[in-house]
Amino acid sequence: MAMLRYNALLFLILLVSNEMVVTEAEECMTYSDISTYYCIDFGDCDYDCVTMEGALGGVCVQDPYISCYCYFLC
Repeated sequence: MAMLRYNALLFLILLVSNEMVVTEAEECMTYSDISTYYCIDFGDCDYDCVTMEGALGGVCVQDPYISCYCYFLC
């Protein structure tokens, strides 16, 4: 799971550093409904996205106490 988060972080860095990548990747990202996914802290100060059924998925974005949503990479 930590590797997934690390890869997602690297991907976000690439998005910031390369506008062409951002354009292509934006079409490839889907954002979850806030009512479907929520973020929980597993004790390592790193938040994960969890479905209401308890399944892990996506990457948590923003502060979970303010506006939490999850995105998925193609």
